[in-house]
Amino acid sequence: MLKVLSRTAEPTEGYAEIYGRIGSLLVVGTGFSTELTGRENIYLNAAILGMMRQEIDQKFDEIVAFAEVEKFLDTPIKRYSSGMHLRLAFAIAAHLDPDILLVDEVLAVGDAQFQKKCLGKMGDAAKGGRTALLVSHQMGTTAKLCNRVLHLSKGKIVEEGNTQDVINHYMTQALSNFNHVYTSKESPGKEISFVNIQALNLDGEPSSHFAHNEQIIISIHCRMNQWVRDTWIGFDIKDQRGRKVFTNNNDKWADFDSNSKEIRTTVTIPANILVPGQYFLTFIVSIEHIRFVDLAEDAIGINVIDSGSVFAAYDGYDYGCVFVECQWTIDDIS
Repeated sequence: MLKVLSRTAEPTEGYAEIYGRIGSLLVVGTGFSTELTGRENIYLNAAILGMMRQEIDQKFDEIVAFAEVEKFLDTPIKRYSSGMHLRLAFAIAAHLDPDILLVDEVLAVGDAQFQKKCLGKMGDAAKGGRTALLVSHQMGTTAKLCNRVLHLSKGKIVEEGNTQDVINHYMTQALSNFNHVYTSKESPGKEISFVNIQALNLDGEPSSHFAHNEQIIISIHCRMNQWVRDTWIGFDIKDQRGRKVFTNNNDKWADFDSNSKEIRTTVTIPANILVPGQYFLTFIVSIEHIRFVDLAEDAIGINVIDSGSVFAAYDGYDYGCVFVECQWTIDDIS
């Protein structure tokens, strides 16, 4: 779709009406010549994107400062790291000052600081009366940047409207396709593999729905094909906006008998921590700072409901990310 809108691909049928100058960042570094220096590629790529020589001269210093490649400006970009390549490509596209900026999920390869800078630049474009069209599966980024969302599936518009409403419906649908029980086939190539993961209530029964003031017990069954020292097991929880709520791990997990073939681990999420909403849990067995042994991404989904908190009476109340029990004191100082 983005290629059709940016005029680099012809639609098989139908047409797109575009009003204004388009800048697109779909494939990082398209039009770059690896033999040319960073300086030369700024002029080459900016010209390909439609900027005039005088316009490039005026914005040259801003582009270089944004990309943070001053020291390597006269170095051939074949010697640039992928991160430097990305920063330079986005800096050029962002300073095109288009009426419409088309952006794919290319920012996923940048570091956190650069992503923040890019999102700020896109936000400035939107606030300045221009259109920023972002395609993303990252709900946190979408919620922060967009004031209107289209949910597309298999070439069809599923929903269009307010950002948070569409995100909530999308995540609810995604959760409905998730089980509260995860099972995996045998993985002979892995030393340790997840076999079964499930969320249990206090009666030890598998469940996908929990009250906010109820403990959630996670049962994790692993197969030990080969004992690996210094491993730890952990999990993280993301909310329906794609935000990571918290991460937890156990680095003493590998103290089990090295002859064990099957291991069952349980971890309990305390009551009154998770606010009402939908959550996805990802599980990891890892050798710290070295590699993942096994990863079960978004393995199970759970739904936390308000069972009578003081906020339940307020329709549409934003609970935030977590419940926190703070200690209050009141002193009469009169």
